[in-house]
Amino acid sequence: MLQWSRVVHIPAPAELSSGVVFFLDSGLQSIPVVEFSLLFSQERVMKCAEVFGSIASWRKLSGIPMKPRYALRILRYTKLVSAEYDNIERLRVSLARRIAGAAEGSAVEIEPDTPKAREFAERFNEILSADVDLVPLRMSLDEIVNNLDGEEDSLTVADLAVLEPFFYEEIDLPKPDGDCSE
Repeated sequence: MLQWSRVVHIPAPAELSSGVVFFLDSGLQSIPVVEFSLLFSQERVMKCAEVFGSIASWRKLSGIPMKPRYALRILRYTKLVSAEYDNIERLRVSLARRIAGAAEGSAVEIEPDTPKAREFAERFNEILSADVDLVPLRMSLDEIVNNLDGEEDSLTVADLAVLEPFFYEEIDLPKPDGDCSE
């Protein structure tokens, strides 16, 4: 099973809060992952599978013109998602090499419907089910879509479905009437 462990505290850029370096120890290699928490909600734990399946939609969203305020926040968050994706991809390639017995730098091929393919799928699914140190962005997806400079039709329903878990949606709960202290 994958384990996250806090290793060292490092300073973050001034516009972000504190930075903390984490290492994902998969038994294959250790990969540094940086977390910045100022702009993000602590409400929901993200999974590697969500990150791995979302990178194309993040790239599409990043290419759409929007107001600078939103563009900067999307840029910063996309960098975090991209770093997590790169870490998962390195783990995937390392796992495939190890299972296939391939040397570093050589092509890796695992034949489908073989014990090696089943082992790869099982182990990669373990990686994909692991938590990532990434939390939803503290803004709603509606807010982003409403501020795309006339380009909101560039995103498909599938893109929005993939991106939705990455955005924090506040739910307005009804407020009690009167004094609740009685």
